[in-house]
Amino acid sequence: MNPSNETLFFESIRKALAAEEDELQQLLKQNSSLYRQQNIHGIGCLYETTLVYLVWKQLMRNRFPLEIFWECPYPDQPTLHADMALLTEDRQVDSLIEYKLWKYEDAKEIRGDVEKYQRSSFQGGKYLVIFEVYGGDFDANTEYLLQSFPNVSLVNRTTIASVFYDTAKQCDVTKQIHIYMLRMK
Repeated sequence: MNPSNETLFFESIRKALAAEEDELQQLLKQNSSLYRQQNIHGIGCLYETTLVYLVWKQLMRNRFPLEIFWECPYPDQPTLHADMALLTEDRQVDSLIEYKLWKYEDAKEIRGDVEKYQRSSFQGGKYLVIFEVYGGDFDANTEYLLQSFPNVSLVNRTTIASVFYDTAKQCDVTKQIHIYMLRMK
C-alpha cells in the first residue's frame, strides 16, 4: 500500500468500528428490557472474523482502490493464509493483512502472526491490524508493541470508546478499545 492507501485503509477501520459501536448502542437502547443486564454490549465482544468483515464492507463503501481478497494464500507459501489481501489491477498481491485481538499481556497472539510474516519471502506490504479490547495505557502499550516487535513500525493508531454493562457494579461502563495498524519493516 502506498501512504495514501494506508491512510484510507486505517480510516476505514476506524469508521467501520465506530459505526458498529454506535449502531449496537442504539439497538441496545431500543431493546433495553431484554439486553440491559448482559455483561458485554460493545464492539469489544466481536470476534476477529467479524472485525475483518466490518472493515471489508467499509473499504468497499469508501471505494478503496485495490481489490480486497478474503483469506488469501501467501504468494510464496500457499499453505499459509492472510486474513485479508489487497490485489493490484492485474490481480497480483500488493499487501497482506493479518487481524488480531490482543488479549494477553505478553502479546503471544501477535507474535504468531509476526513470526508467520518473517517466514514468508513475500516482498509486498505485510500489515498487522491489532484490536486491544481490554484498553490499558495507550502510549505504554504502543511502546510495548514497538519494543517487543522491533521489525514493525506504527502506521497509525486510535481509540474507540465502547460501552458495556458491568454486572458487578450494576451500571454501564465505558472502556477504550485501542486499534493499531503496524507494518513489517
